[in-house]
Amino acid sequence: MLSQNVFPNAFTFSSILKSCPIQPAKLLHGQAIKFGFDAELYVRTCLAGVYARGGDVVSARKLFDAMPEKSLVSLTAMITCYAKHGMIDEARVLFDGMEERDVICWNVMIDGYAQHGLPNEGLLLFRQMLNAKVRPNEVTVLAVLSACGQIGALETGRWVHSYIENNGIGITLSVGTSLIDMYSKCGSLEDARLIFERISNKDVVAWNSMVVGYAMHGFSQDALRLFKDMCHHLVVLMYFFNISTLANAA
Repeated sequence: MLSQNVFPNAFTFSSILKSCPIQPAKLLHGQAIKFGFDAELYVRTCLAGVYARGGDVVSARKLFDAMPEKSLVSLTAMITCYAKHGMIDEARVLFDGMEERDVICWNVMIDGYAQHGLPNEGLLLFRQMLNAKVRPNEVTVLAVLSACGQIGALETGRWVHSYIENNGIGITLSVGTSLIDMYSKCGSLEDARLIFERISNKDVVAWNSMVVGYAMHGFSQDALRLFKDMCHHLVVLMYFFNISTLANAA
């Protein structure tokens, strides 16, 4: 592009930065400064997002602080960066200062608590989310189920399960596996097994969750029996996968 004397504009930089890894983004950042587009709000927002995704918290915050206006996108990117790297207090300060919040930023904050050993805070924030009339989605319930499992909050977990069933989220593979994990950790193996049987496209993670559930509560024979079933099931799946692959290659 440059070799043909076609020069980029702010849209060019922002479009490339949306899917750019951090190292090439640093080079693009230098080019944006050279062409005078680094002060453009959208370019700066994209740059902050790249640095945030890449774990360069200092550079992301520097760009964020230089923005005259903080958009929902830039705020969420900065909160995600902090939460991902365990800087939960810093994330919460930004979260609490937001004038508007969508389901994504609620999810980031709840999951941040769940992933960094603060499940009670995550569940409290989930209740605040419901009070704010923000509709949870699949990402929300995955984070909340993780928090429930960590502290054995069975009744809250059952309420979330009911919400999933009655609000169109459905028992997907990831949701089903999270429910198995939650029920197992809360000691309700019967509920865990019921969910396990409902999952038609079980992967190794779903099988492992149920096996571990039995093992952690001392049901070694059930765990061993299910482990053998898993091995047989996965061998059969691999057989049909190989047959299908060979047929397509023929």
